[in-house]
Amino acid sequence: MNRSGDNEVDILFTHSSSKADWAEGARRVGLSNRIYDIYAECGNVVSAAVPAAMALAQRRGELRRGERVATCVTSAGMSFTTASFRF
Repeated sequence: MNRSGDNEVDILFTHSSSKADWAEGARRVGLSNRIYDIYAECGNVVSAAVPAAMALAQRRGELRRGERVATCVTSAGMSFTTASFRF
């Protein structure tokens, strides 16, 4: 069961390009308290941002099996994707 007890997102992993931009985006969709940001620690690790953040979160006990994960990744231009899954 997830932290909220329903189908809501437990943790949000994003591309690590801009802490301020991602924080604003998470705030706009009501997930500002769920974003897992590694930018200050790792910098912009480009396409490895989501897997790196997930590995760190799991190692630190902040991502657990059964939790609902959301991801959002963008790139230059209009390339972007989102996903949601149970970890």
